[in-house]
Amino acid sequence: MWKFCITISLLFFITAVFSQTAVPPAAGDGTETNPYQIASLDNLYWLSEFQKNYFTTNRYFIQTSDIDASETVDWFDGQGWEPIGENYHYPWPDGWREIIPENERDTFSFRGHYDGQGHKIDGLYINRPDGWGIGLFASISYLATVRNLGLTNISVTGDDHVGGIAGQVHLAYIGNCFVEGNISGNVDVGGISGFIWGSIRFCYTKGFVSGGTAGGLVGYTHWSQLDNSYSHAEVTGTIYAGGIAGVACFGYLDICFTTGAVSSTGYAGPIVGAYYEGGPSYTYYNMETTGFPYGGYGGRTTEEMTYPYADNTYIYWNFESIWVEDIYMFCNDGYPYLSWQTFRFEFMPPASLSAAAGNELVILTWNEPPDSLRTVSGYNVYRDGDRINEETVNETEYTDTDVINSITYSYYVTALYDEGESERSNIVRATPTVSTEPEIFPLRTELFANYPNPFNPETKIEFYLEKGGEVKLEIFNIRGQRLAVLIDAELEEGEHSHVWNPKTMAGKDLPSGVYLYRLQTGDYDRTRKMLYLK
Repeated sequence: MWKFCITISLLFFITAVFSQTAVPPAAGDGTETNPYQIASLDNLYWLSEFQKNYFTTNRYFIQTSDIDASETVDWFDGQGWEPIGENYHYPWPDGWREIIPENERDTFSFRGHYDGQGHKIDGLYINRPDGWGIGLFASISYLATVRNLGLTNISVTGDDHVGGIAGQVHLAYIGNCFVEGNISGNVDVGGISGFIWGSIRFCYTKGFVSGGTAGGLVGYTHWSQLDNSYSHAEVTGTIYAGGIAGVACFGYLDICFTTGAVSSTGYAGPIVGAYYEGGPSYTYYNMETTGFPYGGYGGRTTEEMTYPYADNTYIYWNFESIWVEDIYMFCNDGYPYLSWQTFRFEFMPPASLSAAAGNELVILTWNEPPDSLRTVSGYNVYRDGDRINEETVNETEYTDTDVINSITYSYYVTALYDEGESERSNIVRATPTVSTEPEIFPLRTELFANYPNPFNPETKIEFYLEKGGEVKLEIFNIRGQRLAVLIDAELEEGEHSHVWNPKTMAGKDLPSGVYLYRLQTGDYDRTRKMLYLK
């Protein structure tokens, strides 16, 4: 009997731990000036429950923090997240689709306005293989909007109208959103939305999309606006498959690009699997990665599509306010990225921190963040985990005189931006001593950022070895072709450097562009990027 009671208690405990709880937002009344504030997974589930009983027309919601949704994998006996709203039914033109089953028709599609404010939802899980309208939202309609939201590590499985943000979009708008993960279904499946009769703009996807009619961004688009977006997702279909959309029926598909592999047992295209009237404009695909190497409209090579961009690529694209050139190939592997993405990239830390110890002092020097897209406003200096500068440091050097000889200290620095503080730099150790010989003690083997960067006519590559051994330092172009071997020898522990003048192993001058330098020693293997400008 006691074993039975313990078993029941454990089952109750497990159910309680992984059960879904709807908690109303702590702030907001749903008006435009005072929106409901979604701050947790419990708040998000409250919205799903709220949607079942109330119209959300002209109600406003904002997400105030990142949300961890990984526990949804255990919700509803493994079905996971319950989409917000229900699949919207509207009359299809005769012969285009079977009528949606009666039990899938509902007037409670999401009709409000959800602003993620640049936050993300991580680990959302949905496993409803028989469901219509599957995604974070089942359906958004009638002037509804979903903006500024990211879904990462998402796993979504449904039947028809399956997408990351929404299963279906009807006379509604999705903008400034991204989805990274796996989306699968049987009929219309897309990275952002399975079916759209509305607008999707300024969005991107990464991961895998599979279905009957499958697209990197949208499964089926009908009389819609789809522009200024891109997809790196791999797409597979059984009927139609396209890098951007599985099927495009009328409407506009402009100013997009795609790089993911596309395949189908039916019909496949690098941009769209099938068109009904019209076609894409100023839209491009990578012939080397999509599986369509024969050219055609919009077909370009990796070299043409990555920085510096070819003259025949990205024609009439707005690089002043919508798109950004990925000059350092840091943000999007050289492909253009959307201007709003700038605020999602990490704050780059200072590079190549070193410490010189003297008599009751330690002199720290470092390089500016090599790939930062923001303006650095200063630096903070940390000793043994505590900040030691009272005022912002405006130079790339700092002298610490509050130290005692023969004691070893650890240091790192951070960069300050208007939006926040970067991660720490590499850590160095220093032991003040009466000796005049300065010593540098990084804690680990590390390849530092080259300096200067960009450079002309030469640049200095520095690295530190935690222990001696075989070392190889090589130069590659962006295609991965080796251009030069700078070092291939056994080196001792400590600091090392090499000055590189852009030439091949045969002594031929190299053109301007992005180059890679790679350090291999023992278990350490790291590659960094540099930009040569003539």
